[in-house]
Order: sequence, then C-alpha cells, then structure tokens
Amino acid sequence: MQKKGFTVNIEKCANRIEKSLRFQLNELDHIGRSKHADKQAERAAYLHEHGNLRGWNPARLPWIYSKGTMATYKRQMKPFAVFCAEAGARRVGVITQEMGEAYLRKLHAEGKSAWSISTAASAINKAMGWSLSPKALDLPSRGKMDIRRCRDKEAYTDMEYAKYRDQITIARAVGARRESIYNEDDPEKMIRANRCVRNDEGDVVGIWLLEKGGKVRCAPVLNRYRGEVTEIVDRISTVRGDDAPLFDSYGGHVRNHRLRAEYAAALLHQLESERLAGKPLFGGEFPLRDYFRLRGKDRKRGKKSGGHDTDLLGAVSGALGHNRIEVIIRHYLYLC
Repeated sequence: MQKKGFTVNIEKCANRIEKSLRFQLNELDHIGRSKHADKQAERAAYLHEHGNLRGWNPARLPWIYSKGTMATYKRQMKPFAVFCAEAGARRVGVITQEMGEAYLRKLHAEGKSAWSISTAASAINKAMGWSLSPKALDLPSRGKMDIRRCRDKEAYTDMEYAKYRDQITIARAVGARRESIYNEDDPEKMIRANRCVRNDEGDVVGIWLLEKGGKVRCAPVLNRYRGEVTEIVDRISTVRGDDAPLFDSYGGHVRNHRLRAEYAAALLHQLESERLAGKPLFGGEFPLRDYFRLRGKDRKRGKKSGGHDTDLLGAVSGALGHNRIEVIIRHYLYLC
C-alpha cells in the first residue's frame, strides 16, 4: 500500500509540474505577431540599456511564434516533468538546472538522437529560461548524416500517390510545407485558389503561402508543373469555391520534406538552364530580386558556392522560405 501511495504521489507531482511548465510556455505565446517587429523592439531596448549591441544575439528572442513549435515544446514537458518528480521535485519552483542536465544525459543514455535531445533542450530552455547546451555536456552534435527520415526512402508509396496525387503534385510544384497543404489546427494556412498568382494566359505561376512565424511568401511554380497545377486548382475551386482550402486531407506518412528537396533541386536546375540559354529566370514571371536577398555571412560569399551560382542558390533559398544559403546546401540539395 505504501508503494502504491508513493507512485500516486509521484504522478500527482509530475502532473502539477507539467501544468506549470505548459503555463510558462503559454506566457511566451506570440503566435500571429511579427517576429521582425519584436526583434527590432528588443534591439532598441538593448541598445538603450547598454549603449551598444555588443553581446546582443538577434537570433534569441524569448517568445514562441509558431503553433507547431508550441505544440512540439508542450509535448516535451510531460517526460521532463516525470523525470523531475522522480528526482524529488514537488513543484516547478524547485527544479534546478542540474536536473535539466541530468535529463538530457538520460535521453542520450536511452539512445535518443542528437536531434531529439536538442529539441528537448530547446523546449526546456524556453519553459525555464535556461541555456542548457548539449554541446557543453559533451553530448553528440546534430549532423546531417544522422538524418534518415524523409531522405533515404521515396516520398510516398503507390497507394499514397493514388489517394493524394493532387496534394503531392502541388507540394512538389511549389515546395510547400505540409501545413500549407493540409492543416487541421490552423486552416487559415491552407492553400486556396484565390491565393494563386496567374499570368496573362491564366496559368498558375505562383502561390501565396502563409507559413510558420506568420511569414508570407509567393512560391513560384516550377515551369514544367504549371499546366498540372492550373488544372488542379481550376477543377477543385469549381466545386469548393475560390476562398475554400483546396484539400481536406493529406497522408501523414507522405515524406513532404523530400518533396521540398525535389523542388529545390528542380528549381536550381531550371534556373541554371534558363541562365545558360539566356532566357528570363522563373520563366519570366518573377524577378530574381524577389527571392535573392543575401544576409549576414552570405554577403561575403563569392559568385560561386558549392559549385553553383551564389545568386541562384539564394533564389532557391528564398523560394523555399529560408534566408540562408547554407540551409539549402546542407539540407535540401542532397538530391542534386
């Protein structure tokens, strides 16, 4: 009986701690707000307080801007709360950073990947206001070669393609994230016919996407998919209307990141072919400056990066919703 009562006590403590951690995450909710505006305000406040920007890190803001990130972080709270309760914590106020470090070491001992440990550390840091670093604990660093999901298999099975052919075609044609194809939690982000950009011939040449962090971008349609995308949009909007989401489902096992990688490789090849042939880039529908914006270290790059024209890599980065060339080289061009 004593053992049973002790188990119930641990469970109650874990639930209490988890509830408090989730509450602290909710306090950081800036979903729908402009991250850029918050960054500028933080910069001005830091400059006013210190007189210079020495020591200010523009990449670190205390808030959370994505529903997906918030959901991911909240899922991390339960196992961490259980660990802390088993370590003797009865409320969130007595949890120490040493407990957090011990928890990360425990994850490593259980065989969790470097990516899982990094996600757990980020979630705990947000909730507790800490700066836990797996690297400082001599835990393995994340590496591209460790990633297997979405990279070592085909993007979909024959059965999935038969069921989700239209969704897969759109994702492959514009490099859309999964949340833009189907998003039960935030339907406003889903693609609609009235967000499509058409040329003078009526072909869909781009689609406006509302993505994580409230970012909006016009994703150019690959030249070879314009006919298919136009047919899909016209067919579905005739039934659903221009303001309704195009899709009401999407296979959870479709490897959408691989489709984005296929888009990156295809768009880079298209741009290089157009430049070599002396033709307008993006089929003449969009200027390069709409997508090519070098920032930070990328400004110091030469004309070539990784064997490709730097400006074209920057354009691919912008078309995918990123702003760093290194991200494209490391995580998207493995199919080139």
